[in-house]
Amino acid sequence: MCRVHQQTESSKLSRLLDTLVHSQPGPPGFVGKICVGVEHEGGVTWWTGSFRETVETKFSDDLPEDFDVAVLLSGNVDKAIFEPKSSRSGSARRRGFATGDKTILARFLNRYVRTNSVLDLRCRATLSESLT
Repeated sequence: MCRVHQQTESSKLSRLLDTLVHSQPGPPGFVGKICVGVEHEGGVTWWTGSFRETVETKFSDDLPEDFDVAVLLSGNVDKAIFEPKSSRSGSARRRGFATGDKTILARFLNRYVRTNSVLDLRCRATLSESLT
């Protein structure tokens, strides 16, 4: 069973992660709390996934203190993935950080992200955006 708590504005990337996680049936196969933050003009929006026998996700403006993995990405990531190359600014710098348990991050990526093609990711993002 998956539960979603929508609390704040989210990026296309964080909505896509949420869609990917909730589209996979069954237990996640690992335990941990993963937080992915995307910077925007107003600050950072964090997507948090709590993985146990079930999965719970939420969006918030604050990084939870009890995370196992935290990844912060610049707002340019959304543009790099979702906007046509011609509309992206080449001068913007990409920055970010990742901290925490690499094993949990690897399990998350293998379960929810790595099995998807770029075309599949863009289709899911479009679907996710049309549903919100």
